[in-house]
Amino acid sequence: MKSALKYSIAIPVFVAVFLVAIVFMPSQQQVDAYTRTVMVHITSDDNHRAMMGVEHSQAMLAQGKNVAILLDVDGVKIGVNHPSDSLKATNQELQQFLDSGGRVIACEHCISMAGLKPADMLPGIEIDSHPNMPKMQRLIDQDATILDY
Repeated sequence: MKSALKYSIAIPVFVAVFLVAIVFMPSQQQVDAYTRTVMVHITSDDNHRAMMGVEHSQAMLAQGKNVAILLDVDGVKIGVNHPSDSLKATNQELQQFLDSGGRVIACEHCISMAGLKPADMLPGIEIDSHPNMPKMQRLIDQDATILDY
C-alpha cells in the first residue's frame, strides 16, 4: 500500500514538473532564412570558383534571400569595369546580380593591392575600408551566414 501511495504522489508531481518545464523553458528560436543575410565571400580570381560564388548568389537572390557578395583578396578582380578575358563571363554574371538588386562589397585594401582604384570597380559596388571593414562587420553582427569561394 505504501508503494502505491508513493507512486500516486510521484507520478502527478513528475507530470506537473514536466509540463512546467515544457511551457516555461525557452525553446530554440526558428531562424527565418529569408530575413537572415547570406554573405558570399569570394577571394579568388579563379574563374570557376568565382563563377560558382556569383551563380549561387544569384540563385539565392532569386529565391528571395538577402544576399551580399564580399569581394576580397584576388576576388576584387571579378568586379572591375574592364575584366581580363578569362573573367568576362563572371564579371557579366556579377553585373546581372547587381542589376537584380544584389549587394556587392569590395575590400578597399585588396583593390589597392591588385593595382586598382575604387573608380575601376563596377558601378554599384560598395567599397569597404580596411582594416575594420564596417560593412562586412555589420553583416557578421547581424548573424549573416557566410559561404566561402
